[in-house]
Amino acid sequence: MMVTTEKEPYRFYFQGEVTDWHTFKAAYDAGNISDELYYERLALRQTWLDGHEVNERAWARAELAATDFMELPTATYQGERLVTSPKLAEMLAYREAVRRYDLREESRPLRPTWFVDESL
Repeated sequence: MMVTTEKEPYRFYFQGEVTDWHTFKAAYDAGNISDELYYERLALRQTWLDGHEVNERAWARAELAATDFMELPTATYQGERLVTSPKLAEMLAYREAVRRYDLREESRPLRPTWFVDESL
C-alpha cells in the first residue's frame, strides 16, 4: 500500500456539486437537510473513514519509523547532536502528537520545519 503524504479529505456529490463533510454538517445544523439524508450520509462517511484509517495508520507508522533514530543518545541530524539541541524536544513533541493523532477526525500533525526526510 502506498502511503500518501497528505490526508485525503472526505468529499462527495451533493445537489450536483462536490462538497465536504463540514459544509454538509453546517447545512444540516442550519436545518437545510433532513435527518434521513444526514444519517444516510453519516453512515457512508463512517464506511469511508474505516477504509482510509488503514492509510492513516501506515502514515503514522512511517513517520515514527523515519524519526526513531532521533531518540538515540548518539543521534545527529545534519551534523548536529540532537541530545544537546532544542530540536530534540520538538521532535519528541511531534512523535507524541503522531502517537495521539485521531486518525479519523484530526488533521495530521505537522513535522518540525527543520526536519526533511530524504527517503520520501
